Amino acid sequence: MEYKILGSVMPLVQLTLKKGEVIKSQAGAMKWMDSTIEMKTSMDGGVGGFFKRKMMGESGFLNFFKAEKDGECIAFGHTFPGHIVAIDVSKQSIVCQKRAFLCSTEGVELEIAFQKRLGSGFFGVIFS
Repeated sequence: MEYKILGSVMPLVQLTLKKGEVIKSQAGAMKWMDSTIEMKTSMDGGVGGFFKRKMMGESGFLNFFKAEKDGECIAFGHTFPGHIVAIDVSKQSIVCQKRAFLCSTEGVELEIAFQKRLGSGFFGVIFS
């Protein structure tokens, strides 16, 4: 997979996929895609995964996009201004604030991180 981050105030990430590659994203994050990409929606992780994501401030459902051939493009973006940062979580986990997740490869898992300090919020999201 190749990616490009486009834009400044309201950026998006454009991915070029190889045949069989799967990307998962939050509901509503996909901005456009080639017509031959297959899309499925699921509660990834069952009812427990659904409630875990809801507690993290994320959507309970995740969308999965699978490329049917090489070179297919898909783009994701948020509905609020900010920056998109690509992070390789195969080397280390990362804790982020609510609503930080945009999209990932299929193997990345989202977990709840409980904060000990009241000033830092009650929940975070761990990507691993």
